[in-house]
Amino acid sequence: MRQRQDAHVLRWRQDSSRPLEWWVVWHDFSKEPPAKRRVNCRTHGATTREARRALVTQYLAVEAATRLDAVDQIEHGRSAFDTPLAEALQQYKCDLDARRAARDSAPGARVGIAEASAREAWHSVSLWRDYLVSCRLYGITTGTLQREHLAGWVRWLATHHGQRGSRGPATIGKHSRHVKAALRWMDSLRPRLLRDLPHLVRGLKPPRQPVPTPEAIEPAALRAFLRAALERDAVGTATVKRKKGKTGKEEEYVQRVPASDTSVARLFLLLAALGCRLGEALALKWTDIDLDRGLVHIHDEKRGCVRHVPLRDQYQGLVAPELVDVLRAWRVAAGDRPWVLPSRSGSDPTHSRQGWRTLEATLGVKCNPQRLRRSWVSFACACGLSPVFAAMLAGHTTGVAERWYRGVVLDRAPGKSMLAAMGLATMLEGDAGDTLRRVV
Repeated sequence: MRQRQDAHVLRWRQDSSRPLEWWVVWHDFSKEPPAKRRVNCRTHGATTREARRALVTQYLAVEAATRLDAVDQIEHGRSAFDTPLAEALQQYKCDLDARRAARDSAPGARVGIAEASAREAWHSVSLWRDYLVSCRLYGITTGTLQREHLAGWVRWLATHHGQRGSRGPATIGKHSRHVKAALRWMDSLRPRLLRDLPHLVRGLKPPRQPVPTPEAIEPAALRAFLRAALERDAVGTATVKRKKGKTGKEEEYVQRVPASDTSVARLFLLLAALGCRLGEALALKWTDIDLDRGLVHIHDEKRGCVRHVPLRDQYQGLVAPELVDVLRAWRVAAGDRPWVLPSRSGSDPTHSRQGWRTLEATLGVKCNPQRLRRSWVSFACACGLSPVFAAMLAGHTTGVAERWYRGVVLDRAPGKSMLAAMGLATMLEGDAGDTLRRVV
């Protein structure tokens, strides 16, 4: 009997009307008898000898994986495809816990995942598990998992309410990505647990999400929010207005600002002036700020690199030269404290979500940190900064910044810098600026 040849490359034509092309030939040992497969090198972008060689190496590994599956089934009478799905999901949870523990033990090494990421990933997988239980499908094996078991779950997410009401396309997409990551983890094991991963993940296609039109926050709203935040920090209390439960009865009461809260005014000013993410602003230390050169070094929490945001003396355009004097005053008042945004009690910086939302509800404006970041990109382009430079300072690619962040600035205040165009530079020169320099 002729011995089967390992994965190799050859020139072959599908029929006489087509030209000769390079193909990779390999064997799928999960079939009985093993099936011969062909893959067109051109469709995989392998147009050079080195690329074709790398593609052959890839399919040699695929051959080895399918051969291991077949041997395991022959020797033990049970293949990896017979693994109960409940057992595979529990193994994935153990992997999430191990990666979370690795991040906790060595946060500076950038290994593993954060606790919040592990919690969100397992929450999405748990939703899928609950759906399978409700459909009496939780006893299936990984080999019998079908695409419809995933597509039905996506439809179930869209039609069943969560803790905060109906789920939108963005939420469904987030849950789908987490389950897709779990399936990829199962497929990465050797022997692999899933028969056809590409076919399965097609069932996780989320609903089409409309692209929102970015809108920059108007300078009047920015000034009003900063003024209200300063009043909240100075008084130490906040007036809360809300509707009670199902009755819809409106009530109003005064709430004390917790001692562990970081100044909302300080946090707002940094987010509006630097265009950074919320976590990046809270992580800023005085060692990251060069006051003499007017530079802020932001540690990008997504890409793991450092972005340098110039506040002044930049030929592309002025960002926020007015912020340098405020930072000098904060530095003198900080003393030995390492954080740029300390809490009232001197502990690590925290974000007062409740206080922020209370100010938004009182003023009737949407001014959350993410929208501030989008407004920053919009004002940067409106003030003459190139879209490429603005996207680089914000820590995004130009395509992402153009699609999701840059919007039309319908109203801008007069001034040469971005902070002046936002209408905040004049506040730093008046009584509000003196209060900001003293606020803790």
